[in-house]
Amino acid sequence: GISSAIVQTSWLSAHLSKPELRIFDCTSHLHPAEKNSGVPYRIQSGFADYQRGHIPNAGFLDLPGELSDKNTRLLFMLPSVEQFVNVMSRHGIGEGTRVVLYSRNRPMWATRVWWMLRAFGFENAAVLDGGWTKWLQEGYLVSIKPCTYKPSSFLPLLKPELFVDKEEVLRVIGDRSTLLINALNKSYYRGEGQSRYGRPIGDKLRLRIVCQLCSYKMLQTRQVLLVLAWAGLLIGARAVRPSRLCETETRSTPLPMVRPHE
Repeated sequence: GISSAIVQTSWLSAHLSKPELRIFDCTSHLHPAEKNSGVPYRIQSGFADYQRGHIPNAGFLDLPGELSDKNTRLLFMLPSVEQFVNVMSRHGIGEGTRVVLYSRNRPMWATRVWWMLRAFGFENAAVLDGGWTKWLQEGYLVSIKPCTYKPSSFLPLLKPELFVDKEEVLRVIGDRSTLLINALNKSYYRGEGQSRYGRPIGDKLRLRIVCQLCSYKMLQTRQVLLVLAWAGLLIGARAVRPSRLCETETRSTPLPMVRPHE
């Protein structure tokens, strides 16, 4: 069911007609930026893909557009409470609704929105296991009809502890009770290619445990627990996940970064 953070395609297909259900495609695309452009990548909304076909009744959430703070030069920053409430209300998310999120290329877009909803106090949301790829592979219905969810009233119950800012990451560097986890791919982690990303000093773990290749299906609980145990995350250490989706702009001294291959 939807009481967990993950739902299966079979469950969603069987519950498409439920009036309280709100399904959303959260897809974004990151393309290599032009050389010397000064940005690490070029962002493209997945709305055009959504228009070509989506899960029946689904709407579209524009993460880099309507769900990012436009008052900063930094990308994918958490929006203000007012902005988030307005967007969720307009899309019909509120009390008594159940939300299922999916994305097309990789699950991080859906999981990002899921975490944002949690940070604003909405718990009745889940990510579709395997996303759009698994939905298509299993032959479920596809629609091109526009979304018809009626507006609702989203009530925020803020949980600021679910996001950390740069100052918090700086504070825990060297703290043996805290593990900094880098969830980017190998080239980003090493600072290779055109990417400007490095990693905070002390960020020595790079975990790739979210999904199985090709299917984007989530790993089973036992598999995740084994990886987390190997990484030392099940012995009481606090985990902090710095990534390109990290929050809160701070204009003071930048994070100390490890150079490629260091």
